[in-house]
Amino acid sequence: MNSVIEAFIILAVVWLVASLIIRRYRGGRLQVYPFLVILHLYSLQSIFDRILSASPRLWRIVSRIAVIAGFGMMFFAFYLLSNNLSTYLFRPAEASIRNVVLPLIPGITIKPQNLPYLLIALVIVLATHEGMHGVVARLEGIPVKSSGVFLAFVFPGGFVQPDEKAFKSASPGARMRIAAAGSFANLFIGLVAVACLLSFFTMAETGLYVSEIDAGSVVQVGEVVKSIDDMPVRSSTIMKTITLRPEIKLETDRGERVYSVDPKHVGREMNLASVLRSLGVADVEPFVQARFDSPPFISQVVFKVFFWLQLVSLGVAVFNMLPIKMLDGELMLRALLERVGFRHVNPAIYYLSGLSIALLVANMGLSYGRFGLVSF
Repeated sequence: MNSVIEAFIILAVVWLVASLIIRRYRGGRLQVYPFLVILHLYSLQSIFDRILSASPRLWRIVSRIAVIAGFGMMFFAFYLLSNNLSTYLFRPAEASIRNVVLPLIPGITIKPQNLPYLLIALVIVLATHEGMHGVVARLEGIPVKSSGVFLAFVFPGGFVQPDEKAFKSASPGARMRIAAAGSFANLFIGLVAVACLLSFFTMAETGLYVSEIDAGSVVQVGEVVKSIDDMPVRSSTIMKTITLRPEIKLETDRGERVYSVDPKHVGREMNLASVLRSLGVADVEPFVQARFDSPPFISQVVFKVFFWLQLVSLGVAVFNMLPIKMLDGELMLRALLERVGFRHVNPAIYYLSGLSIALLVANMGLSYGRFGLVSF
């Protein structure tokens, strides 16, 4: 972990120096700042107009449903974070890996082998999120000035930029519909990914998929370890112990094998994770049984594509609805308060934004204190 942190520090220094140099040579479409590069592309307004013209009535219905779903996700985000915090503070014995709230940091909280799946999910999430903003903006008659992509340190992103003056002068209802559209697109994609997981997989864990090995390992990458000495190997049993006998029986998807145990270790208690480590297995992942016939490698790839897509899509959909500055939830809440004639809009936004940030920081701090930097 220290080497990863050192690498990120070096990358940060390189980023800072490079950005200071490149700023002198940036073009009109390229904006370079410390830890941030923005590339403005041509406006996609004509594309959004073509999409909208196919069925404007449908998009009006969708945009209104998006507002209802958006406020539902906002309340759900507050409930999720508050309930999670309550678990850490008042029911610590119930806290598990499912309660972890940590940012997705490549190389630290995201394992290198999962980066391709994260990038695939991010591309789909960003394209649908920003695309929906653009379509609904055109539905409301607001011009789209530009579109583009950015890189904030190691985090890629995208944007659709409506005409700021036209957006601010639009009705509160129009602003709510535009702001809610992006997260609603992510919610839809996330639910489709969940439906695919339930359709293509039994969702029953049947072993652990070997994703990384040491030199001289007796197990190969791509094997699925099912049991050790007839004890099922699962993510839920990996810390259970067995008593070492003169021989260990290992069952994988490729059959059974027997390995001799060093006589001086016979009779010792050892958990399954340590047994796998002694056989040269460096890292494993849960393996979920597919409903279709395929090699474990193909099944695992398909599962991870949909798993990461639903994880990122639903995560962005929900947390983007928090009323925090620069998130769509803040735009929605501000528009709603203006529409109902609330007099103290800014103080209310500042209070709820501070509450949201406090909940996020508390959850991340307690997650780190309890489980450390968990890698997925």
